[in-house]
Amino acid sequence: RHGFVSDRDLAAGKAVDPAATPKRVLKAENVPAVLAKGGPCDRPIAAPARFKAGDIVRTKNFHPTGHTRLPRYARGKQGT
Repeated sequence: RHGFVSDRDLAAGKAVDPAATPKRVLKAENVPAVLAKGGPCDRPIAAPARFKAGDIVRTKNFHPTGHTRLPRYARGKQGT
């Protein structure tokens, strides 16, 4: 989409082709102003929420081999 990774890079699982140079570069001195300005944080909702604030929920206790957003210490635990 942005040209940073080529199809050959993806197929090889590593960088094969040189990366494209970004068109815009955020300079370090401009970071505080950009962060203070904020930006949109909403995104389209594909499905209605399954739970509402205050509902009692329990996480699944599973053991994936890869990365997960559910930390091990929180697996199988109840919360609100």
